[in-house]
Amino acid sequence: MQESCKTLEKEVSPSLGVMVYQLVQTVSYQQKEAAALELLVRQKNSLSSMSGAELKQFLPEGASHVKALPTRRSIAAQELEKRIRRKKWEMKLIAFLLDNSLYLVWCHLDYYMLRAIPRSRFGDSTSGVLSTLSEMSWQISADDVSNLKQSLVSVFNDSFSKQLIETKKDHSAIERGFVEAMLRRIKRLIQFAPVK
Repeated sequence: MQESCKTLEKEVSPSLGVMVYQLVQTVSYQQKEAAALELLVRQKNSLSSMSGAELKQFLPEGASHVKALPTRRSIAAQELEKRIRRKKWEMKLIAFLLDNSLYLVWCHLDYYMLRAIPRSRFGDSTSGVLSTLSEMSWQISADDVSNLKQSLVSVFNDSFSKQLIETKKDHSAIERGFVEAMLRRIKRLIQFAPVK
C-alpha cells in the first residue's frame, strides 16, 4: 500500500498524494497505539497479582526506594493511570487527524474530478480549456485522471477501508457514520471518474 501512496505522490498533484499518504500512515499509527492502550489497561488490571519486582517497572524514578508492597501497588496504579490518560488523549488527537485527513482527501478528489477535468471530455467545445481563470493553470489529461484513479483504487481497497472503519469501533455512531460516508464518497468519485 505504501508503494501506491508513493506512486500517487509522484504522478499527481503533491497535495493529494501527501494527504493520502498521511491518512494511510495515521491509520497504521492508530492501530499500533490502540494496542499499546489495551496493554496499559491489562497491566493496570493485573497489578494486584504482580510481585514487587514486576511492579518496579511501573514506578516513577523517585519511588523505587519504597519497600511496602501495597504502597508500590498504589504508586504503580497511579503511574499507569497517568499513562492511560495520556494515551487516551493521544488517541483523540489521532482520531481528529484521521477525520481531517479523510475529509481533505475527499475535498481534493471532489474538486479534481469535478472541476479540473477538461471540459472537452464532457462535450464542451472549448477544446480542453477550463472555465475560470483560477482553473486555467490545471493541465489535466485523461492519462492523469486514469493514473489517479488506478493509484486511489490500490489505496482505498477493502482491506484499508475495513482498517479505517475499525479505527472508529469505540467511538459514537456519528463519528463512525462520518468515516463511512467519506469512504463511500471517495469510492464513488474513484469509481465514476471519467477515463479514456
